[in-house]
Amino acid sequence: MGGGMANSLETIDAPISVAILCGGSSRRMGSDKALLSLHPTGPPVLVSVIARLHDVTDDLFLVGVDRPGYDEFDAPLIADRFPGAGPLGGIVTALEATKHPHCLVVACDMPFLDPHLLRRMAGRPRDAYDVLLPVIPDPDRDRRPRLVPQTLHAIYSHRCRPAAERRLLAGERRISSFFPDVRVEAVDQAQLGVDDVGARSFFSVDTPAAMRQAREWLPR
Repeated sequence: MGGGMANSLETIDAPISVAILCGGSSRRMGSDKALLSLHPTGPPVLVSVIARLHDVTDDLFLVGVDRPGYDEFDAPLIADRFPGAGPLGGIVTALEATKHPHCLVVACDMPFLDPHLLRRMAGRPRDAYDVLLPVIPDPDRDRRPRLVPQTLHAIYSHRCRPAAERRLLAGERRISSFFPDVRVEAVDQAQLGVDDVGARSFFSVDTPAAMRQAREWLPR
């Protein structure tokens, strides 16, 4: 991350909840990605995710289905009201369970989450948005670069819940399906002070190839 960021991140004016979505089936990985380790002797990925979030919030919880081993994590598990409906169902469940009016939602397979970046997001004025949505360049595109919304590294307000649930009950599964019904503020890397290394905060270990890449990034 850039050098001047941390000093502006010491306080968050209004508290925020944090939900970690753990409801995926991990089909592309072949086993529960949250329980895999980046290092042979290291903790599961989800332990790393939780550790990076404790200083961001006083209301941290998991959303998913009860699985063996999940009771050992340092965060309560909230049962997903819409199992099998994808992350949109997890977001609706999270917004019903939050203690605070805004909830940062992340995925369970993001071991490089940057607490400084998350605190910067949480510190942005919240009266102008219902969704604070980071957008970053697609790393797989060399030509015609496009910005990719990071819907599982975003902040959602309670005002999103009715719109999101309506879309979900209508058969929608895309998180962005309810965005036309709410106020979305997109923020890019420059606005968030994120450099190329800092963008690893958005990296998910959701495939074997991604796991290999993550292991290459670990300190030797």
